[in-house]
Amino acid sequence: MYEAAIIAFLAVGLLLIKLRTRTILWLLSHQLAVDLIATGLFTWLLAGSYSGMMAALTAGVAFSIAWYILGKCVGHEEMHIVKCRVCNHRHKEWVRYPGWLSRQPGVSRRHSHRCKISTKFADLRA
Repeated sequence: MYEAAIIAFLAVGLLLIKLRTRTILWLLSHQLAVDLIATGLFTWLLAGSYSGMMAALTAGVAFSIAWYILGKCVGHEEMHIVKCRVCNHRHKEWVRYPGWLSRQPGVSRRHSHRCKISTKFADLRA
């Protein structure tokens, strides 16, 4: 049972290594969906017996743990809705969470101020 789980886990892991770095970073920002798809794939591949189902669930748990550790080591970006510091309007912006292995400290945000409200009502505030 454990041999089948290890082989299935390594097969999906080797397929993920072949992806581009940008694709892996995008997938890391959608961890729950990737975990569910991988566990469903393991269940579909190893279906047919009780030991196959246990091997699929074991491989799913191993994949989930490895994917979480990879996300913490490499880092990822997520889209957040934040309040603008300039005009108190809400904007979508990408928030980068650097991993343990990156040299960037803390959480960094890429914000381009494109809010038209602050320029539209600037004469009314003055």
